[in-house]
Amino acid sequence: MKCGPYRLGIPAALVRAVVGARDVVPLGLPELPGLLWQDRALIPALGLAPLIGLVNSDCEMVGHGVLVQSLSGTLCFMVDEALDLVEIPLESILPLPSLVVKAIAVSGLESAALINGLLLIVDPIMLLGREKAIDLIAAAAKMEELGGTPQY
Repeated sequence: MKCGPYRLGIPAALVRAVVGARDVVPLGLPELPGLLWQDRALIPALGLAPLIGLVNSDCEMVGHGVLVQSLSGTLCFMVDEALDLVEIPLESILPLPSLVVKAIAVSGLESAALINGLLLIVDPIMLLGREKAIDLIAAAAKMEELGGTPQY
């Protein structure tokens, strides 16, 4: 996937689906930036750019949403573009130097590696933080309880 100037990769086992931005309803709330109706449930959506330190002044949900499975539920990370599925040989994955991890100061980045210009994120939920992930999923569930689900 592409987010700003970066090409990012996450393990395919965590990805449930990729959706277009048109499927995501932007809310612009700090506690719930956006929502997606998928598999008969409301899924919270948020931009990946701010989590990796990219300044994103607007709260628009543009590009593609990558649905990622967490222990608490599913989250939709909005990226500029979803790219191809690629297989990467384990021997070509090199850990980021600890100095780089400390200099960037992004929580969860220690679970990343760099190969051929692709930054691998082992668990994107770590970038967000487990507590924030739980809060987002709870906020989406509350919206669903309040009748926020589409009627078909």
